[in-house]
Amino acid sequence: MLAALLPSLVVMSLMFGQAWGAVKASVRLIPAAARQAIAPPRRVFAHYVMCCTLHGPNVSVPQLGQEIALARDAGLDGFVLNVGAWTRYPSYASDTKNFFAAARATATQFKLFFSLDPSGGLTPAEGADIIATYRTDPAYFRVNGMAVVSTFASSDRWNRELRALLQRRGIAILLVPHMVSTRDEGESGGHETPGPELVARFLTDDPELAGYSWFGAAAPGRTLGDVSRAAALAARRLGKFYIAPITPYYLGHNTNNRVFDNAGFAGLDSQWMAAIEGGATWAQIVTWNDWEERSYVRPLGVGAQADTGQWGPRNPHDGFLDASRYFIDWYKSGRKPTIRSTRAFVAFRPDPVSRCIKDRYACPAGTQTLSDTLYVVVEAAAATSVTLNAGDRTRTFAIPAGRTSLRMPMARGDVSIALSSRGLRRYWRAPVGFAIVPNSDRLNMVAFTVPLE
Repeated sequence: MLAALLPSLVVMSLMFGQAWGAVKASVRLIPAAARQAIAPPRRVFAHYVMCCTLHGPNVSVPQLGQEIALARDAGLDGFVLNVGAWTRYPSYASDTKNFFAAARATATQFKLFFSLDPSGGLTPAEGADIIATYRTDPAYFRVNGMAVVSTFASSDRWNRELRALLQRRGIAILLVPHMVSTRDEGESGGHETPGPELVARFLTDDPELAGYSWFGAAAPGRTLGDVSRAAALAARRLGKFYIAPITPYYLGHNTNNRVFDNAGFAGLDSQWMAAIEGGATWAQIVTWNDWEERSYVRPLGVGAQADTGQWGPRNPHDGFLDASRYFIDWYKSGRKPTIRSTRAFVAFRPDPVSRCIKDRYACPAGTQTLSDTLYVVVEAAAATSVTLNAGDRTRTFAIPAGRTSLRMPMARGDVSIALSSRGLRRYWRAPVGFAIVPNSDRLNMVAFTVPLE
């Protein structure tokens, strides 16, 4: 267990990957059975934005059960439910109730916990009511009997008020927030990419915090990996939990009109390795279903696009989720996986980067960092021949067994890939080409999975 630090009690040191610091707990609030230090197993969650289910508000229990089934098939251990409102929008409460009802069927394998979101207007009093209602549910994620609670963009003041309200009810939690302010300095603009000093300041300014959750998304993928690794080490030095972010892609719009280059799968790989090597307590895919900022990984199928209701057509990101399975297994087991079947992951932007300029489209900030490139990662069980095709461009690679990253400049036309290994051959053509017709989800990537067998 990792609980609030108080000078009145020192509990035993614990080991989790590498040595953790001494952990202290509050005698007054934490029951004796919860004071035994434990090393929680590594788990991988996905951030689920409750405003934005694929089925819209007032989603049914069976529909949410399908969400859970898709996540479990991908190797995930639970959802972190982002709640940005409560009493203002009754669907939040009813949808949350249905989510827990759906999760109870697999509660021993799949858990839910909250990311309370003040940026949407949620008050500490509402947050306290939510936690008081669900913290003992069989599907709620608890560590040694205590509910784990996270936040998005909470302030130091907001966190303290939430905890005080819960303490008045005799409820102790493990608060692992994503924060935007310290106690003495107010809001910090560095919270999007916090250095280890800021992470340490968040945690030492409020020693009762159980840890820190970085909602890393708004930066290039390799930067996210570097920052996450340093944040994980800073939290571990203080004996605190750390939730590492895994973000496959980010493309905002309107007032948040910016995009970051992940170089296909390279940024995703960098973030996973940071979680593995940095010894993150848990990992959180950011996000399952944020259609607005295109960071989603929810499977949408093999077509060119899927309708997401009020958010419009969106390109499939299925390949990003599938490509993460290798690292999910590695992160949770602590052992590099053996590749037993051959498959490829393919990613590209159907629109050329130049199109937003030629069409007088408001190009997102960061467009100049993007390139028209076909990105492919191959997980090969044996030596494999790989041929990439984009329009009139073709390249063939002979790769060994293992995991190999490939890339090729795009050309206008169809996009395809051919795999050949151990007497098996597979030709696959993407359901959308490059620069053939304008893509309604402009500058968003597509990501597909191509199995050889």
